[in-house]
Amino acid sequence: MVRPSLLIFLTTLIIPAGSLFAVPANQDFVAAGIDSLAAVSVKDLNSVDFPNMIVSPVDGRFGESLRDRLAANLLKKGITAYLSPTEGSNQGKFLLQSTINDYSLRYVGTGGGVFRQGKVVREFAILSQSRLLADDGKLVSTMEARSLVVSDTLTFDQARRVRGEDSFYAPALPPTTFQRLVEPGIIAGITGVLVYLFFASR
Repeated sequence: MVRPSLLIFLTTLIIPAGSLFAVPANQDFVAAGIDSLAAVSVKDLNSVDFPNMIVSPVDGRFGESLRDRLAANLLKKGITAYLSPTEGSNQGKFLLQSTINDYSLRYVGTGGGVFRQGKVVREFAILSQSRLLADDGKLVSTMEARSLVVSDTLTFDQARRVRGEDSFYAPALPPTTFQRLVEPGIIAGITGVLVYLFFASR
């Protein structure tokens, strides 16, 4: 009979082991990428030069998420960030305007052979640009366009599990090794046999 204390010990081993193999869903993977983009975008800003800043709304699918993460990363750098103009004077507050120019999430097949299943590279890419305006509306600076690509490698089973219901979060899976190498051979073989039988029966 297994002692209760042993069961508890085995459970504590199984739970952490399972967490080691946890793979973030595509939605969480993209969110982490946007957070990284926001951190890179404000990296060079100095709290002494820009102590107060209004973060302007950002258009597009991930605009709200990018705006929130920009504000959070500004706060980390000691810059007071506002998500909307204050009721009082906006004097001394810079305006950060950002745009998202492009983004994509895709699966790319990698590795594999005739007798070995390959894997899937999950890749999220996003391109944005920002500019700073003074409180009087004059352009202070145009920040360099930021292009960020984050990727990881998954098994085919993991790639299937992390796909979301939204079409963006469910990119097409690359063809498996069987589909790329074995299936065409089988189809060609069957076609050849059918053609042979057709002419042999005449």
